[in-house]
Amino acid sequence: MRHRETTLMMNYHVWKLVTGKEEPELFLEMNAVHMDEVTLQLPAGAYTTFRTFEHNKALHLSGHVDRLEESTRLIEETLQIPRIELRKVIQWIIAHEKFVDSRIRIVVHVENKASHIFIIAEPLSIPADKEYQNGVETITINMHRDNPKAKLTSFIQSAGGIKQSLPENIHEALMVENNLILEGLSSNFFALIDSKLRTANEGVLRGITRKIVIEVAQEAGLSIAYEPVSMNEIGYIQECFITSSSRAVLPVRTIDDREIGAGRPGEITKMLLDRYNQRIAKEIRTI
Repeated sequence: MRHRETTLMMNYHVWKLVTGKEEPELFLEMNAVHMDEVTLQLPAGAYTTFRTFEHNKALHLSGHVDRLEESTRLIEETLQIPRIELRKVIQWIIAHEKFVDSRIRIVVHVENKASHIFIIAEPLSIPADKEYQNGVETITINMHRDNPKAKLTSFIQSAGGIKQSLPENIHEALMVENNLILEGLSSNFFALIDSKLRTANEGVLRGITRKIVIEVAQEAGLSIAYEPVSMNEIGYIQECFITSSSRAVLPVRTIDDREIGAGRPGEITKMLLDRYNQRIAKEIRTI
């Protein structure tokens, strides 16, 4: 079954950071199936999404905030996020929502030099074990980000309808521009061709998970090429996978019904997932 952020209608709370306070104020409460639906009810802006580990720990939260600030600069707004206050508010939300582990989104709206910071949490949903064991199915779509270096809520609007229309067996849609595979709607894409690991470097979001996967691949001695894979090369892919904070390293079994490699997760993909998990275990920190 295709991975879904949530599968049932749930009651979402949108919390707003209030300067000088450790407790946020409730800005919005609504029933929705997906966090994206809730996000689109907020003023447009930049966002970042991460997961918790062991209830109240996160991986490189400061990196997520760095990228959030960079996204605001790319849309010609300057913002310094109050990091200590933000951490305390996230801690409060985790305690209040009481999820075992959470998927958390921070949305920033800047207007007339004033910034508004919103936080949404939902129960963490990750791919099933069988999806790591067997790999997932994907399709390609002709699409790209207008501002690929900035993570903006405007992209959620354009991608939302595509996500909801994906067939049940399709886990992710891979965006293609000029016959080149760039990334997924909510993931980065990697492929092994001629024993070289390839991933696009331009026209994609440079995610935190992507960065760590590249580092562990280099530590393992893999050759990395920052080159997108063309549609004409799909038949030459030995292994491929997608990455994101909630997926880690998720093997891809098919692209547009075309079987990849031996039709099952390859040894390189499994090795990278293992090394990624080892790295995460060492680097997660209490929020």
